[in-house]
Amino acid sequence: MLNRCVDDYIKLMSQLPSFNTDVDVELERYSHAMENFAQEATLWYWYFRGVDATNRDTFQEKSSLMRCLP
Repeated sequence: MLNRCVDDYIKLMSQLPSFNTDVDVELERYSHAMENFAQEATLWYWYFRGVDATNRDTFQEKSSLMRCLP
């Protein structure tokens, strides 16, 4: 399902019309930000899966490691 969604997204992004230079630049910035958000949210979910966020020491330790990931 995820692969299909990514393929659909890539297809739709390639079909976007050009509006004008200013709008196109802002649209590119927005779509890039949304892609980063989706990627980081997914990474965060899988990385912290099963971690008890109420255990402050463990959570802070994992959070500090998260900043080092590419």
